[in-house]
Amino acid sequence: MAAINRISGERSGGVEVPLKGDGRAVSSSGGRGSSFDQTVQIMELEALFKELEDVGTKLSSVPSTAIMSRYRELVRQLLDRALKGVRLRRDLKWRRGDKRGFLVVEQTDAWLEELEQVLFRENSRTRVLRLMEDIKGCLISLLF
Repeated sequence: MAAINRISGERSGGVEVPLKGDGRAVSSSGGRGSSFDQTVQIMELEALFKELEDVGTKLSSVPSTAIMSRYRELVRQLLDRALKGVRLRRDLKWRRGDKRGFLVVEQTDAWLEELEQVLFRENSRTRVLRLMEDIKGCLISLLF
């Protein structure tokens, strides 16, 4: 039993993933809270952002309704995850007048609508790329 305690107290075999925003690393073998869950969530978010970028590239080169709906779906998934985090942060530490998260969500929705209009009416590639970057920026500021 003593050997098990000694081994479990060591920090060997852990995977460290840097968290964006605070500069600290999360170790999967120990550390802050549920670090394995955090690592999995970060990996899922990175995969969603990668897919969002890939779909955005396709959308800017070949605008279509199917690709636009996939792009919108990915943004919605990321917004849902961000809103869950905002609710959790509000439950843990509520700040009076903290509407930043919801304003960013509203702005992201407005940019999605504008992106769809630009794609199918104006077909301005530079404006499309700028709007997609603005949307990603909003998502990043909400999630990290």
